Amino acid sequence: MSVVLADLGGTHLRLARADNAARIQKYTIADHASLENVLKSFAPDISALYLASAVHPLDGVIEDKRFGDKSHWIIDLSALQTSLGLQRLVVLNDLEAAAHALGTLNGTDLHTLLPATKEQIHFDHPPKLLIGVGTGIGHAYLFEKAGHVPFVQQTHGGHVPAMAVSDEQKKIVATLSKKMNHGRDLIVEDIVSGNGFKNLKTVASDDDALRLFWEFLGLYCNTMTGISGAYGGVYLTGGMMSELFLEGAVKPKSFAEYFHRPLVPVLVESLASTPVYYCRQSDMPIAGLAAFARVNA
Repeated sequence: MSVVLADLGGTHLRLARADNAARIQKYTIADHASLENVLKSFAPDISALYLASAVHPLDGVIEDKRFGDKSHWIIDLSALQTSLGLQRLVVLNDLEAAAHALGTLNGTDLHTLLPATKEQIHFDHPPKLLIGVGTGIGHAYLFEKAGHVPFVQQTHGGHVPAMAVSDEQKKIVATLSKKMNHGRDLIVEDIVSGNGFKNLKTVASDDDALRLFWEFLGLYCNTMTGISGAYGGVYLTGGMMSELFLEGAVKPKSFAEYFHRPLVPVLVESLASTPVYYCRQSDMPIAGLAAFARVNA
């Protein structure tokens, strides 16, 4: 019997067996009638399915129209479990699943954006912060302690009020708030995300938009780290991050200027002890599901 790991995005589905998680098969959702059909083809003897979903189930059903014609699946989880005869079905948010992979990453999986310059002396078991920057932005925290099962705290990610420090940033926030007029406050995701970068380009030159993107990302990481005490490290992942690193469009100085702010000394010290990494691991949700399955079998 097989334990299968599944990463369900808006456009693609990635599958792997838990005993060989590095061997991943990728499927275009639009080319297949249902998740059930793909799973039966991939492994007809599935006993357990660990599913990372970009869309949160509502009343046991995964469905989202945001992806247009890229995704037409409606997944009734109870019916899926019955049809496949699954002994176990576990569904995690995709970023939640990815956070479980943080404890498995090694040096070759990580690119250091900002190194730690001080030793961490204020916290014994600070969590790690994973920030996924793609079309939108989200984050999750991984809590680890010897003798305890790792725990991941989900969040609502970038759906928090947009923040600004410099006069230029405040002007950008005010301009976009007026320009976009969503009937709600401007949120971080409106600025720091793939869509947010496009928004910045409507009010600034391409060069300034890129610099501002990294400034706002640094400020967001500063805030999320300080609020939660996530001084175990900040880890950046997601399609937008991959594109920027591939294109050489990385601004460490702009990021550092707003990650390290002139705040009270104890916070300055703790942030100085916090490294910031870009995760080279391209299949974080699958790697995280494999780690989760090992300790929650």
